[in-house]
Amino acid sequence: MGINQPLFNSKLMKIFLEYVAETYPHLDISPVFDYSGISPLEINESGHWFDEHQVDRFYNYLVEKTGNQNLARDVGRYVVSARVMGTSKKFVMGLMNTASIYTQIEKSYKVMSKAAIVTSRKLGSNKVEITTVPVEGLKEKPYMCENRTGIFEALSLIFTGKYADVQEQSCLNKGGDCCKYVVTWEEADFWMWNKISIYALFVAIPVCVLLFFFLPMALWSLISGALLGITVFFFMHAAQLEKKELLKVMEAEGTAAKDLLDEMDIRYRNAMMVQEIGHTIAGILDVNKLIATVMKAMEKHLDYECGAVFVVDEEKSQLAYARSYGCTDAIKRLIEKITFHIEDPETKWPFVNSFNDKKTLLVNRVEEWKDAPRELREQMINHFQVKSFICIPIAYETTAMGLLFAANPLKKRSLTQSDLSLLSGVASEVAISMANGISFRKLKESEERYKLLAENINDVIWKSDLNLKVQYISPSCERLTGHTPEESKRIPVEKMLTSSSLEKVRLLIREKLDAVNSGEARNASITTEVEYFCKNGSTVWAEVDASFILGIDGKPAGIIGVSRNIMERKRAEEEKQLLEDRLRQKHKMEAIGTMAGGIAHDFNNILGIILGNAELAIFDLDLSDALHPHMFEIKKASLRGKDVVMQLLNFTRQTPHQKQTIQAQSIIQESLELLMVTLPSSIRIQSDLVRTKSYILADPIQIHQVVINLGTNAAQAMNDHGGVLSVTLQEKRFDIGSAAGDAGMPPGNYVVLTISDTGYGISPDIIDRIFDPYFTTKAVGKGTGMGLSVVHGIVQNIGGKIFVESEVGRGTTFTIYLPVAVEVSPEPPKPSFSKNSYYGNERILLVDDEEQIVRLGKQLLTKMGYRVTTMTNPLAVIEEFQLNSQKYNLVITDMTMPDITGDRLAAKLMEINRDVPIILCTGFNEKISQEIAASIGIRAFMMKPIEKEELAKTIRNVLDEN
Repeated sequence: MGINQPLFNSKLMKIFLEYVAETYPHLDISPVFDYSGISPLEINESGHWFDEHQVDRFYNYLVEKTGNQNLARDVGRYVVSARVMGTSKKFVMGLMNTASIYTQIEKSYKVMSKAAIVTSRKLGSNKVEITTVPVEGLKEKPYMCENRTGIFEALSLIFTGKYADVQEQSCLNKGGDCCKYVVTWEEADFWMWNKISIYALFVAIPVCVLLFFFLPMALWSLISGALLGITVFFFMHAAQLEKKELLKVMEAEGTAAKDLLDEMDIRYRNAMMVQEIGHTIAGILDVNKLIATVMKAMEKHLDYECGAVFVVDEEKSQLAYARSYGCTDAIKRLIEKITFHIEDPETKWPFVNSFNDKKTLLVNRVEEWKDAPRELREQMINHFQVKSFICIPIAYETTAMGLLFAANPLKKRSLTQSDLSLLSGVASEVAISMANGISFRKLKESEERYKLLAENINDVIWKSDLNLKVQYISPSCERLTGHTPEESKRIPVEKMLTSSSLEKVRLLIREKLDAVNSGEARNASITTEVEYFCKNGSTVWAEVDASFILGIDGKPAGIIGVSRNIMERKRAEEEKQLLEDRLRQKHKMEAIGTMAGGIAHDFNNILGIILGNAELAIFDLDLSDALHPHMFEIKKASLRGKDVVMQLLNFTRQTPHQKQTIQAQSIIQESLELLMVTLPSSIRIQSDLVRTKSYILADPIQIHQVVINLGTNAAQAMNDHGGVLSVTLQEKRFDIGSAAGDAGMPPGNYVVLTISDTGYGISPDIIDRIFDPYFTTKAVGKGTGMGLSVVHGIVQNIGGKIFVESEVGRGTTFTIYLPVAVEVSPEPPKPSFSKNSYYGNERILLVDDEEQIVRLGKQLLTKMGYRVTTMTNPLAVIEEFQLNSQKYNLVITDMTMPDITGDRLAAKLMEINRDVPIILCTGFNEKISQEIAASIGIRAFMMKPIEKEELAKTIRNVLDEN
C-alpha cells in the first residue's frame, strides 16, 4: 500500500476534532479542512477513510494550532468518552470484562484504522502483550504510536474506571522491528468483592469447624453466625455491584441495538425510495408530473421534515419553485414571491450558488453557518424554519436543469455524506428523466417541424431498405415524378429508375457497404445523379444525397436520402457546355486561322514566284513554241493554288456570320475541293453537282461547315474499310399538299443537297438523338458531340430542313433542303484585257524583303514599259524617299517585312509626299484588309500571288486616277 491508500477511518478524525473543540474552545480550526484536503461531510460519514498524507497534514495542523505536542496520546485517552464512539464503546462493553477487551483488540482496532496489523497475547489475568506491525508501504510516525498508547491506556476505563499501565517494550520509531506494548490494569470493584467473598468463605468454614471443638455451643453458634453473615454480605455486595454493571451493559446493548435497528430502517426506507423513484419515473416524460412523483416518494420514505425542487426557467435566467412537501402554505407563498436570479453575481441565496457552481451544499447548523450573512441565517431559521439542509444540483452531463432541496432530519440527527450521496442519486435520476422528458418534447416538436418541412419542401425525402424498396417518401415526390407517395411505395425500383441509373446506384451501394463492413468508414454517404421514370412516360433527372441507417449492431440496415430535381441545372449545364464548346471551337478555329494565315503568306509568296516566272516565260515564248502550253499549265496550277489558299482562309476566318446571296453549286464545289485533301485515298468521292444559276441566302463559311462536317463524319464511318462518299445537288419545287409540306416545309423552290456514305450506319435506337447537343457515338476523346448539332442549327438558321436515313451495315444519307433566294445579285461582267492598254512608262519604287520577288517584279514591270527601282530594306526606303520622292510616280510595297510593316511604311511615305500613290501587297496578314488599307490612304490592296493582267490593270488605274 502507498501513501494514497485509505487507511484511517473518519471516526478517528472526528475524535480529534471533538477533543480539540472541548479542550480548546477558543480556537478556530476550520482551515484544517482545506489544509488537509478533508471535507466536513467526509468526516461526518462513518464509512469514509482517509490516506496517510491527509492524516499527517490534519494532525500537524492541530498540533501547531493547539501547541500540544502530546495531542495524539491525549486524544487516544479521550476515545472511550468521545460521543462519536458511543456505539463502538457499547459493543466493547458487551465483551463483559477488561481482559476480553484487550485480547480482542485486533477486531476492535480495525474499526478505526487499517494502518497496522494488531495481535495480542494474554500474560495474566490483568496483563496482555500487544504487538503492532504497520502495513506495507506505510511510514510509521511517532504520533501514531503515541495515539495507540493513549487508546490502550483508556480501554480499561470502561470497567475499572482507571487508566491501564502501558509499558512499551519495542518501538519502530526507536529502532525496533515492531511496536510491542505490555498492558496491566486493575480489576473492577465487583471482581474484587467476588474474590473477597470467596476468600471469606474459604476462611470462615475452617474457622467454624475448628471453633466447634473448643467453644461452647452457644458461643460457637454466635461466632459461626457472625462469620456466615459477613461472608453472605460480601457475596451479596459483590452480586449487587455485578448487577449494576450488568444493568449498564444491558442498557448499552439495548441502545446499540436500537441504533442499529434505526440505521437498518433508514437504509431500508432509502432503498425502497430509490427503487420506487427509479421504477415510477422511468416512464414519465412530463416534467411537472415527474417532480410531483419524486416529492411524494421522498415524503413517504425519507426522514426529512421538508423538501423542494426548483427548476430553471425557459430563459435560463432564474430558478423557479416547482414542487415541495412538508412546507406550510405560508412558506410556499413566501417562496413563490422570491425571485432567485441565477445570473446575479451578488445573490445571497445558497440555492443559486449551488446551482451555478454545480456543487452540493450541506449545512448542519444554519445558526453556525459562517459562509452566510446573519440576515440570511435569521431569515432561513425564522421565516422558512430551516435548521439544517442539503442542496443538490439537478444536472445532466454539463447542463444544470434545477435543484433538489431537503431540510431538517426528523430525528434531530446530523446530515452526513450518506444523505448527500442518497440525494445525489435521486437528483441524478431526476436529471436523467427530466432530460428524457425535454428530449421527448423536442423530438415531438422536431417531428412536427420535419413533417411540415417534408410536406412542403420541393426536395423529395425518402427512406428505403438496402434493396431500394421504398418505406417512406415525402409528398413532394408527386411534383418530381407524378406518382403519389402510396404509388411510389408500390412501384418496384426497376420501374422507378432507368436501367443505367439503377445499375450505377446498385454499384455505389455495394462499394459503400463493403467500405462500412470492412471498417474503412463508419458510415458512407452517396451523392450521384439518377434518371427517374415519370408517370407520364417521360424521365426527369435528380441529384440524390443518401447515407446508410445503422442498426442496433452498428451495421447498415437501410438508406435515407434526398432527391432534388436538377432539370434546370441540367439545361443550364448543357447550355454552358454548348457555349464552352463553341468558345473552344472558336479558339481552335482562330488557332487554325493563325496557322493558315502564316502558311498562306509563305505559300502565296512561293506561288507568286512560280506564277511570275511562268508569265515571263509565256510573255517571251511564241504561241507555236512547244514550251508554251507547259508554261500555261504552270500558270493555271499557280492560280489554282491561290484559290485553294483563299478557300482555306475563308473557312478559318472567325468573323460574325453574314448572310449573302451565293451560288449554291460554286460554294459546295469549293467545299468539296477543300474536303478532298483531308480524306484518305481509300475513300472515293462521287459528285453530281448540276450546274445551275440558283442562289441561296446564306453565309458561305457556314455552308463550308455543313459540307465539311457531314463529309468528315461520313469519312470516319468508312475509315476502317474505305468506301464511297456521294454528293449530289439538284433543284426541286414543292407545292401545297406535297409530301414536303407534311414534313413541315413551306411550298417553294429548294436546292437539295444529298451526302451519302457506305459506312456502318446508325442504329435505330439512337437515330432520333443524333442532332442533340453532346450526343456522340464516337469513343471518348474522339468527338465532342457538336458536329451534327451545329449542322442542324445552320440549316435551320438558313430556313431549311435536314433529314437522315440510315441502315446498319449499309450506310447513311443526309438530305438538306435549302430555300432558293428570291432576289439574285447579278455578277458584274469581266472587262476584256488588251495586252498594251495597261502598260506605261512611269517610274515605280518596288519594295519587298524577299530578293526573288523583287527581282521577278522588276522584270514583269520592265516588260510593261515601267522604269523600276527595287529595294529590300524598308528603313532604307524611308531615307530614299526623303531625298528623292519627287522622281517616283508610284510605290508598290509588301505588307509583312522586318523592322516595319507595309502599312506603317506607307504612312511614313505619305507623311513625306502624299502625292505619290501607294499599292499594298500581301500573301496574308490578319491585321490588314482592303477596307483598312483604304482608310489610311493606300490606293490599292492586292493579294499575292498576283497575276500579270491583274497587276497591270491595278497599276494603270492607280496612276490614271492620280
